[in-house]
Amino acid sequence: MTPFWTPQVCAICLTADRQALTDRAVACFLAQTYKPSHLLIYDTGKKPYRLNCLASSRITVVNDGHEMARAIGALRNTANGLTPPGTDILIHWDSDDWSSPHRIADQVACLPESGRDCVGYNSVLFWRRGEAWAYTNRNSDYCIGASLCYWRKTWERQPFKGNRPDMAKRALGEDKEFLQHIDAEGFPAIFEDHATLVCEIHGGNTMSYDLEAMQATGDTFWRRAPQFDAKLAELMKL
Repeated sequence: MTPFWTPQVCAICLTADRQALTDRAVACFLAQTYKPSHLLIYDTGKKPYRLNCLASSRITVVNDGHEMARAIGALRNTANGLTPPGTDILIHWDSDDWSSPHRIADQVACLPESGRDCVGYNSVLFWRRGEAWAYTNRNSDYCIGASLCYWRKTWERQPFKGNRPDMAKRALGEDKEFLQHIDAEGFPAIFEDHATLVCEIHGGNTMSYDLEAMQATGDTFWRRAPQFDAKLAELMKL
């Protein structure tokens, strides 16, 4: 009988001068039910991130303020290359976001079952100034960049763009370009009474959001979700 294989996971957190937000992301990681996992925090801020917990054996912090001007894709490539030996799966763990305790376990279960290179969420909740917004992309092959979960060997074969001289500094869209070259599948992260992933809009995001203008554009759909306001107010508290 073949022994049960437990994939080794590394969550990748890119951050810069976001101490409180990153602290929340760390707390979400430590609450995960899936334990064969590591968190790599790649910090390019002017003020180095300080890890305020004792679980250092499962968390690595790399402070590299010299890299803050590089494109996001290049930063992702660097961070992915710093993951511990034996890592099988990489998961994006943005410092802006809150993740449920079951997120890693759910995504790790979905990845091999899907037979795809990558899985993620095509619907999530967003939190903006005390309001919950629900986002859905009707394209089942699309995954929101903050939610990507993929084989490390997939990234080795198809790294993120961003190292080319013609790429603008802090160029965006690296996740969308990455998805165009691999086989991905999106799943919902919004359910009747909870969400697996909540992304925060706080004004310092790497991309801008005009939710009202984007409420129904092509394959995407935004709507106010006031039924989640009270719960998210508690979850997203810093």
